[in-house]
Amino acid sequence: MDRFHLAFILVVALCPSIFGQPSGKKYYKYPASTSNLLDEIKKIEKEQGLNFFYLGDWLSGIPVHPSTRVESITRFLQNHLEGTQMSFFPTGENSIVLYKNPTYDKMIDRVEARSVNDNHVSTIGDRTLFKPGDTVTLSGRIRNATKDAFLQGASVNLKDSEINVNTDQYGNYSMDILSGEHTVEISYVGLNKEEREILILSDGNLDVDLFEDPIQLEIITIEGDMMESAIDGLIPGKTSFNLNLIKKTPALLGRPDLMNSISRLPGVADTGEGSSGFNVRGGAPDQNLVLVDDVPVFNVSHLFGFFSTFSADVLQRAELYKGGIPANYGGRASSVLDISLKTGNDEKFKAGGSAGPIDASFNMEGPLKKGQTSYSVGGRLSYIDWLLKKYKNTDVRHSTAGFYDTSIKVSHKFSDRDVLSFSAYRSYDSFRFALDTTYSWETTLFSGKYQHSFRNNLHVSLTAYTSAYKFNTASNKIYHDFRLDNRIDYQGIKSTIYYSVARHNLQTGLSLISYDFSIGQLRPTSNTSNVTRISPEPEESSETHVFINDEYVVNDAISLMAGINFSIYKRKGPNHIYVYREGAQRVEENIIDTVFYNEKSTIADYMGFEPRFSIKYNLSQNTNIKIGYGNMNQYLHQLSNTAGITPVDIWKPSNGYIRPIRSRLLSLGIFSRAGKGIAGSFEVFYKKLDNVIDYKEGASILLNETLEADIVAGNSRAYGAEIYLERTTDRLSSSLSYTYSRSERIMNGAHPDEIINDGKYYPSNFDRPHNLNLLSNFKFSRRWNISANFQYLSGRPFTAPSSKYKIESFLITDFTQRNSDRLPDYHRLDVSITLETNLKKKKPWESSWIFSLFNVYGRKNIYSVFYTKASDLSISAKKVSILGTIFPSVTYNFKI
Repeated sequence: MDRFHLAFILVVALCPSIFGQPSGKKYYKYPASTSNLLDEIKKIEKEQGLNFFYLGDWLSGIPVHPSTRVESITRFLQNHLEGTQMSFFPTGENSIVLYKNPTYDKMIDRVEARSVNDNHVSTIGDRTLFKPGDTVTLSGRIRNATKDAFLQGASVNLKDSEINVNTDQYGNYSMDILSGEHTVEISYVGLNKEEREILILSDGNLDVDLFEDPIQLEIITIEGDMMESAIDGLIPGKTSFNLNLIKKTPALLGRPDLMNSISRLPGVADTGEGSSGFNVRGGAPDQNLVLVDDVPVFNVSHLFGFFSTFSADVLQRAELYKGGIPANYGGRASSVLDISLKTGNDEKFKAGGSAGPIDASFNMEGPLKKGQTSYSVGGRLSYIDWLLKKYKNTDVRHSTAGFYDTSIKVSHKFSDRDVLSFSAYRSYDSFRFALDTTYSWETTLFSGKYQHSFRNNLHVSLTAYTSAYKFNTASNKIYHDFRLDNRIDYQGIKSTIYYSVARHNLQTGLSLISYDFSIGQLRPTSNTSNVTRISPEPEESSETHVFINDEYVVNDAISLMAGINFSIYKRKGPNHIYVYREGAQRVEENIIDTVFYNEKSTIADYMGFEPRFSIKYNLSQNTNIKIGYGNMNQYLHQLSNTAGITPVDIWKPSNGYIRPIRSRLLSLGIFSRAGKGIAGSFEVFYKKLDNVIDYKEGASILLNETLEADIVAGNSRAYGAEIYLERTTDRLSSSLSYTYSRSERIMNGAHPDEIINDGKYYPSNFDRPHNLNLLSNFKFSRRWNISANFQYLSGRPFTAPSSKYKIESFLITDFTQRNSDRLPDYHRLDVSITLETNLKKKKPWESSWIFSLFNVYGRKNIYSVFYTKASDLSISAKKVSILGTIFPSVTYNFKI
């Protein structure tokens, strides 16, 4: 600072009698477009008669962003000079002096000196490029230091403001901030938070490694960690799972897993014991897109839904989207579960495993070439038959069951900018009931992914994959032995470009997938079988998705996501398609022609324009409101007479008679955290779906060449409210999740057989209005931990008989309206105790024992009701419970 300016400030300081405040009636209106402080001060002087004393070079680099706000001149100057080397004095009624703080250079020296002695204080940028109050870009990468893996979805928060951004798929972030001193907080679910004090002088990088704490008391429940990501994230209804803590929750036979954790979320319900899949906000199980390393998966459960096909030990990341789904996902109508297999450690070998009463698992990872090539391998194998033989029921004792799953992932770094990885995954299930019918289903997938970084904020990825899902039924009954084979083969590629700049996080790309459905291949398995061979024609289809999605931080208070997914679907030949008489009912008697389509010719095609939108408004640093809207198209349909997914269900691609499902979802929620470990959320949602499928009375699904004649299409709606609350203290952590929701359908076709329930809304098979989960975790000590989970759900709807009569020798039964009755309500209590056996900081291995009680009070929850007829016209109802007793278990876990 030169002598003139210093003398002027001294004169001002020594003459306090001339100071006053500028008139309280002087207000400033923000510009409609971006400007700078120099131009705005000139405008104020001209319009309001104020006099400013300053040097123009000091002010021209300070931006003024457009806004609708109106505020006092004093407040306006305070907001725009904060964090710069500028200050101001009001003098008299109409004069203001702007001056340069002579101690600013000393502040730079002080912070730079601190950065030498304290690695948590960093000077970023070039001192010679420093401009007071300038907007600069802070960027960098966030990494899991323990696993040497970049973190997607890590939160980077500027603590002295409400600026918050998330890292992209490669761990990169970018934010625009004012030059000066700041505190940056970096966090990721399941890892320790990191705070960095920085002095940023110009554009620069801040890379941060986050660590796991090996002796941390794991008192926070799964939902607690998930709540943190739900509050801070931009997208409503998005949940990131802490895979390290999933084992802390009680589950069947000591085998908690990802699917159990998902079903405890508000808005999510499992389909029930004995069936796989899950329902999200009133949607069907087949309306959930499940991805493993970008590859779609059709079945996610072992043993009819009792266990997940994914062990937490082999997973690196899992995220569920149930509202505000980004545009880079497409193909399903309700939700997305995005899972990544673990990338191995390229520095040192690690291994682990577990053993329980029905299965054992293992996993290991390490370097093939240190610092460059890594592998991760895991698997699980069941041995449940010994348990079945303990049952008194003869049919159960003669039944067999088994499953296994295995995965491998190999990654190679050509350089810091080029990574190539290969993934393989396989799961298999088999269940035979009473030496008679055998059900089996399996998934096999292979994928390769190449990632290249052009620079820190520009990346591209290319994934190619091939996969197969098989589900089969076989019987060895004499004279009726057969095998029914179903198979879906599919291949695809997906290319995505990631670009981060200033306040934008942009993704754009292309996805192609081709399906080959071979459904219902029936053949006899012996020469004495009276089963007739049936081989329906295979069905081919393809989907193309072009997408663009942008996450934009508008200002400290507002962030938004906007995107578009444009999809193109083609149903291709060769096939023959029946033509029905125009305007007549679709029944076999009204078939008037058959059209043959050649190979690769188009039978039917559809296009979908799918806008997506989310907005987050910060009411304060700890409270925000989020709104999400999504439009999705689903071109594949699961045909099932049950509420869940079973091996006898089939998948059908859309065609000229079966149109794609079109879904629109709107959600609104408020998310907040308070002091003393309290956090919570409240969300409401409304979902509308077109072209959903239900069945005519007496419909047949399997081996039906005129399937379109037995189904009816209509609309569906789902709506509800979700509440989540949690409280965490030093030892006790508890959470409550409650959902009230309705899922209803209306089928009001042109013909009487296409009208269900008189053309009025009726409950869907998975309509369960009340869903309550209570989870509590208490830490007795560093070694002992107890968890308890209570679950309550409304009973599933079903259709009951209402009357019966006999015509000649035939017994006729009438039924009530569709799904007008309900099974008894479902409720269950589970408890588990965990013992940590080795808590030394330096130890050759870690181990723990889990003692669990599933269904503590032995509730006989009803899975289904079926009816039998007698010759005297009597009808008796039989209730079926899958797990009607308490199940104790002991599981041992270890890590090397």
